[in-house]
Amino acid sequence: MRTVLVPAGVVAALVLLTACGDRPELARPGEESSAPPSASQTPPSTSTPAPIPPTSPPPSQTQPQQPPSGPPVTRTPDGHVVPPGVRALPREQVDTSTLPGYYTERQVWVFDDGRSLQVFAMASTPCAGVRGRATESGNTVRVVLESLSAPQGGTDVCAQVIEPKPVVVRLQAPLGDRVVSLQIPD
Repeated sequence: MRTVLVPAGVVAALVLLTACGDRPELARPGEESSAPPSASQTPPSTSTPAPIPPTSPPPSQTQPQQPPSGPPVTRTPDGHVVPPGVRALPREQVDTSTLPGYYTERQVWVFDDGRSLQVFAMASTPCAGVRGRATESGNTVRVVLESLSAPQGGTDVCAQVIEPKPVVVRLQAPLGDRVVSLQIPD
């Protein structure tokens, strides 16, 4: 008996061609296949799949709307751009007496049905961020504005200038007529 060595690529090609030879000719759209079905073919299913249940709760069970992820009020060279649904608090409802003189932005905006406030806090560089923390009491909402010292979001080269940055704080209860006291950390 004589042994013949066949390269692996030829064997793979033969297996592929043999497997393809068992497939009936595919029909074109609108035509039926002329080949009889083989034992390995599965007949088409005639049952209808069960409907997929909705993934979101009905409107009556939805959670309260979260405030926008970004600040609604923006600064331009011509002033502030205030979108509908956002209002500036009157000066008598804002206490800025403890802010340093370099805080030129002293306005507070309220939105989200009184549950969110926006102010502009002073950042030490254009690349540094700012954050705010609100502490609420019966008559006052104390907002501590903190300039972060490290650049936020990369290793960009930054000028050493003080720049106002927007800060949004979320309140546990609507502001109502409480006074907002803006402060910086001691």
